[in-house]
Amino acid sequence: MIIKNISLIEIELTPVENKYGKFISILIIDHQIELFSFLFAYSESIKSIKFTQFNINNIIDMSEMFSRCSTIEKIDFTSFNNINVANMKGMFSDCSSLKKLDLTSFNTQNVNNMSQMFNGCYSLKELNLSSFNTNNVTNMSDMFGQCRGLTKLNLSNFTTDKVTSMK
Repeated sequence: MIIKNISLIEIELTPVENKYGKFISILIIDHQIELFSFLFAYSESIKSIKFTQFNINNIIDMSEMFSRCSTIEKIDFTSFNNINVANMKGMFSDCSSLKKLDLTSFNTQNVNNMSQMFNGCYSLKELNLSSFNTNNVTNMSDMFGQCRGLTKLNLSNFTTDKVTSMK
């Protein structure tokens, strides 16, 4: 049997008290989905996520996708195509244990909302967003709010010409 148009996500859960230790789960997502908003939100047991063979050409909304995933430390986006995404509001908000985030493969050319995108990422020390195309972004309010651990931030290619909210 040949299965087409499948996207795989490897999820490492926080260890639980049993003889098997850590769990690796695979989530298969229908390629026709357009909204990923709140997909992993409020997940208290996810430690890391790796997107593999991940085709999300139809996705337009990733708002709050990882919001309040307080135990997540790492997200691997190396095989991630998000070309049609328009909304990234609060995508990583309150991911208080997130230590490292490589978003160099992100295509943000169609994004218009990045408000609260990293709000509350206390453990994030550095962030390189030099590859972000922000030409269409209108809302950047609280984008880095309460990122008190952030000591290095690269916004070298940011354009804010269309931004109307940046408090």
